[in-house]
Amino acid sequence: MCDTNYIYLLQEQEYVNAKQNIYKVQITTEHNHIMVNQGSILLFQMICNDCNNIEKKVIDIFKQKFKLQKDIGNEYFKGDYKIMIGIIISTLIDKDIEDNENIKKDYKITTYEEWIKYNNISKIIITNKKGEGYLRFKSELWRKLYDKNRFDFDENEMEDLLRFIEKVQSTNIKMISPGNELVFGDELMNICYQYKNQLTDEIITWNAYNKLNKDETENYSLKVIDNENYKCISLNIVYDTDKIFKDTIKKCYIKKCDFYNLNYHEYVFPTSNSTNKSSIEYFIFNSVNCTFTPVDELINNKILTEQYKGRRIVNVKNIVNIDIVDNILNSLITNEIKLQYKKLVYNLIVVQEEKQIIFYDYNDCLLTSWIKDLLYSISNNIYVKAHDYYNNKLEFKKLLKKHKPRCVIISGHEYSIKTQINDFCKLGFKNIIVCQNDKSNTMYNIVNFRKYLQDNKDVLIKCIKDEINYEHKEWKNAIQHDDSIFYSSDLLFTNFFKWCCVK
Repeated sequence: MCDTNYIYLLQEQEYVNAKQNIYKVQITTEHNHIMVNQGSILLFQMICNDCNNIEKKVIDIFKQKFKLQKDIGNEYFKGDYKIMIGIIISTLIDKDIEDNENIKKDYKITTYEEWIKYNNISKIIITNKKGEGYLRFKSELWRKLYDKNRFDFDENEMEDLLRFIEKVQSTNIKMISPGNELVFGDELMNICYQYKNQLTDEIITWNAYNKLNKDETENYSLKVIDNENYKCISLNIVYDTDKIFKDTIKKCYIKKCDFYNLNYHEYVFPTSNSTNKSSIEYFIFNSVNCTFTPVDELINNKILTEQYKGRRIVNVKNIVNIDIVDNILNSLITNEIKLQYKKLVYNLIVVQEEKQIIFYDYNDCLLTSWIKDLLYSISNNIYVKAHDYYNNKLEFKKLLKKHKPRCVIISGHEYSIKTQINDFCKLGFKNIIVCQNDKSNTMYNIVNFRKYLQDNKDVLIKCIKDEINYEHKEWKNAIQHDDSIFYSSDLLFTNFFKWCCVK
């Protein structure tokens, strides 16, 4: 085997920034591809034998499964990177088995303990003998298992236990030769890689294997030896779905489960460390003291499902520059308006201190765009739009009982502003934003705002680079849309979020 040949799957910087699922598959002689240091994300890399032939086979399969981006190059494809990784691995394994004429040996998983141990599952809670309940992966939120009788039943979001076990089994692949190196970002892919201790027969995950020191790894291998025939054996994990299902029902059933109730100032995020973008964990953000706490430390066995998670990855940072947000706002609005705005966002995100806040935003409603995007990013259903109420009052009132939104945004309607404000005050809204197209009120100094952004681009770019380790090459293009300054994840979102939380 050539120790310096690799096949890799990469998402280049421009497609990362554009959030396009376009990926490049190719071979290289570099251990960590040079483009990763230029803002690209290396999703998968493995040493391979006869790499040119492997690459050709993989590309032929990709052409059948995914959309070839011929205008970019013959090695660029659009699709699901997890499936792409699976195809590459399968191709490598088939080649390895073909070269070594390995004998297959099954290792059966039959118990709940084995199933969760080898598949990154933290815990399962079963609420009835049909297998309904909840499941949680390590460092993640709970997933709701099938329960058709629940009022919030959603076929697209729920999965029954039996189907889930079968799904895990179908994604399992044969083990591969020892010495092959794996570089990828998806923790759930750990279900595909296990090592067996040749002395004790213990099987551990790829993730656990990589935490061992050099001496400890000597007894582990992805292949075992058949002492009778002195031949290499390829170990194949087999899941006995029926036995696992029955054992899980028996061991995980509880009569009543507890739920974690988020406080007004708590928000759930998938978070990313700026030095390791592939490492994603769920944290609960406390907006009172601006701290991030891993979900495992807070919720324990209490249920907190993914319906409460934010829609954006937030970088975990100990130091966040909020002065830069103040300076940007100072270039745009008066200090009086800034203080009103600050009071609004603090009441929305941290604690409701005021009995009533009515914030008037004029012309382009830029401040409303920023707060609307922030609220959308951090949680579901924090704000509602006034016209939804007038379009269907009955459904709107049902929504109020279910989600309890904190804010309503009024932006023109057949009813007067005064009438709408009165209506929503009666409905119990304490925070009301009024977007008015009143040209007699000049609210923003857009020219000065854009000039400030351009004049201070070095400071802003440094702040962004410190935040997410990404440097803009075309600053004018990055700031050409006023409402993206605090919304785009590659700009100043985290800074703006913390500014809103500090009184």
